[in-house]
Amino acid sequence: ISLGWGIDHTINAHFSPDGSKIVFMGVPEGNHNFFSWDIYLWDLFSGLPTNLTANNGLRDEDPKFSPNGSEVIFKQNGDLKVMDLNGNIIGHTTNDGFSIEESMPYYKNDNQYIIYANGAGITSDIYLINKDGTDSQPLENATNIQEYYPIIRSNLTFLYTRWVSAANHHDQIYLGYFNGDNAQSLPFNVDSANDSDPFPVNSNYVFFSSDRSANSGWDLYLADINSSTTWSMDE
Repeated sequence: ISLGWGIDHTINAHFSPDGSKIVFMGVPEGNHNFFSWDIYLWDLFSGLPTNLTANNGLRDEDPKFSPNGSEVIFKQNGDLKVMDLNGNIIGHTTNDGFSIEESMPYYKNDNQYIIYANGAGITSDIYLINKDGTDSQPLENATNIQEYYPIIRSNLTFLYTRWVSAANHHDQIYLGYFNGDNAQSLPFNVDSANDSDPFPVNSNYVFFSSDRSANSGWDLYLADINSSTTWSMDE
């Protein structure tokens, strides 16, 4: 898809609710420094993508559409920002820079609250915050365990990735609850491999990436969320 766009490292794409557009992060071709990352918008029925954050000298990452399709939440220099589809910043959800890194935001279905990763590495936890920056609250904050990449599954639940334990740093996929119930490790996890990047299909199935297959690197899988059954999505 991105061949010929003049954009390197095109990753983390997210579809608009109507399926007509994607937002993604990438760097201008050949420009690979720390602050080169930008947010791009591509209309599937048009030509080249639009760089929404061009020439701002800031590190722009992790874009996600709002449920109504009119906004994009993203990470800019360690903070969460909201912009319209023309690239205008219309909201500052956090303002502490890299002192506490906020990343991987995802809108709840109410279009108002954002689930995200607060901190980095061993200090990374899952938080919920109003997009205006108020009412910040931890959802999953196990001590000395990395918890990150939250994805909304329903009004009641979300998926996220976390270490097996403080001693075992393999990634596992967990089901979290907004009402405070204990999160559950999903039954298809393999604690000797990395199972990461969940994306729900519906209430029964989830896509994820894993390095569980020896000597093949990372691959995509489909899993039954209620059992240990998985299917490899090999070509």
